[in-house]
Amino acid sequence: GKGRPAMPHTVTSEHMLPRSHMRALVTPEGISPVILVPASSPLLHYSGRFVGHGSARRFDWPGFVILFRSSTTSASILLNETRTNRYAVLLSGPDNLTRYRRHREILTSAGRKTAWGHYGSYELFSGLSAEPRGVMVLKLTEACGARPPCDWCPSFGAAIFGGLIFDEGSDLSEAALPWREGRRLAFYGDSITVGWGVRGGGDDRACDDGEDHSAAWGVVLSRMLEAEFHSVAWSGIGVLLNDAADSPQNRTMPQMARYRRRDT
Repeated sequence: GKGRPAMPHTVTSEHMLPRSHMRALVTPEGISPVILVPASSPLLHYSGRFVGHGSARRFDWPGFVILFRSSTTSASILLNETRTNRYAVLLSGPDNLTRYRRHREILTSAGRKTAWGHYGSYELFSGLSAEPRGVMVLKLTEACGARPPCDWCPSFGAAIFGGLIFDEGSDLSEAALPWREGRRLAFYGDSITVGWGVRGGGDDRACDDGEDHSAAWGVVLSRMLEAEFHSVAWSGIGVLLNDAADSPQNRTMPQMARYRRRDT
């Protein structure tokens, strides 16, 4: 069957970052009534490749997914970006927690210092009813902008996920998964697997809003088969030779497939 039954938990101190990380919440009126769930929380589910970065998670491949369930009326995500990325936010309703529908997109940027330090705060949703819902955050873009950047598409990059910001008193539980348990597909490829230019608009837009990994053939096939997808894809990459000498970082697919490998 799909997913696993999960009981909601009120978010308590065991799921939060230390008090020292809450300095951003201090206002003249006191501490703002929100809570921070770190990326290391066992109630968050990840799909795709990442590496630990203290209590945070660092990732770069397209299709990296963060999943959780909550009845909070608003939520934001903390991301430290090397360049720019786009993410899809998908929500599932209480009538069917395994059916996720696109709610909005997030456009991130590098060097965005906020009260949370080097982490930018990006709204996932707000003003919703207080009812159980699944939340999926999906990375739509590749990491061609990682240092040193690809000269032909320098926009996108790697990112660090620091945590989630919830309303005070919110609950949190493991998400109902949108795929059948144990059914997993892996896709290795170049731009067609990434979804480069899949939205159209020509080369001028392919490195802007033309790339959408959720519309790439591997992800579409996985949805049809109710399977979890893992993508190891980079535009211009080859098995023996790359399309561009510096893409990606002078590594071919056999080398990149082993790079920062941690599958969940």
